Amino acid sequence: MNKKLISLFVVIVMVSVNLVFAVSANAALQASPVFATKSAGLSASKSGSMTATTSVVCKKIYVSAVRLQRKSGTSWIDVGSLPCPTTTSVNDDSFVATKSYSSYCTSGNTYRIIVTFNADGYAATATSNSASY
Repeated sequence: MNKKLISLFVVIVMVSVNLVFAVSANAALQASPVFATKSAGLSASKSGSMTATTSVVCKKIYVSAVRLQRKSGTSWIDVGSLPCPTTTSVNDDSFVATKSYSSYCTSGNTYRIIVTFNADGYAATATSNSASY
């Protein structure tokens, strides 16, 4: 009787361990990013450029947030939210947009933008180069 109980216990433990590994592997697949590349830029003309590519065709790719930061010494200070471009890529694996931010960047300062892309519910951010005006 004891041998049967021990054998049953070993089988239950082995099944449980396999189940845990299967669930964690599935969670890792769902957490993997769909973005292959992403970039943001801030030009001398105070225009923001945003590009992204995905590893699969997505129903919808767009920019969900743009933040402006100003350099203060060696630190970056969050200035606030900027309007997002209205461009949306539909049933595609790439996204390109530009937006003028000339009214938000004043002379005598250095800025950068942080762009959040969204592709079918997956989010990824990109930080632009710094630009001095």
